Amino acid sequence: MFENILTNICSDDNITLQNKNRCSQRDKQYILKELCEEEDIMNTGRRDVIKKRRVNLLRRRIVIVGVTCIAMFLICATFVNLYNVNANNTGKNPLYKYYTSYQIEPGDTLTSIAQKYTINSDVSVQDYIDEVKKNNNLVSDKINSGSYLVVSYYSNEYK
Repeated sequence: MFENILTNICSDDNITLQNKNRCSQRDKQYILKELCEEEDIMNTGRRDVIKKRRVNLLRRRIVIVGVTCIAMFLICATFVNLYNVNANNTGKNPLYKYYTSYQIEPGDTLTSIAQKYTINSDVSVQDYIDEVKKNNNLVSDKINSGSYLVVSYYSNEYK
């Protein structure tokens, strides 16, 4: 390329390669300057192409990492849910909670009633007493015989 430009600028098309030295120094500098500018333009184009490729590659990597993170999150969430379902299924018959009216007999206390109705459950006596007090709007542990309380009980039978 340099030879063709040098030949065309220095003289007519008949000049041979040996006659290239006859070009003036100014012509050679001009030609070199033009060649350097062309090369800079070409390099700038190459740089732009390389930069676009790098940006596209970076975008692809970001998308791949994002999709992988989402997939891993969904897989972990699925396994946690499966584990929780299996943990709740212990093989015991389920207990159902029901409410009934209970007439207080002489000598009954909230503790004795709680002990009677919490036999089949995992509820503590104190928690049961707190629930009975709340459901019946009681402020103390004092109850009167002949009165009625709403109490809960537990059964394996679904009614």
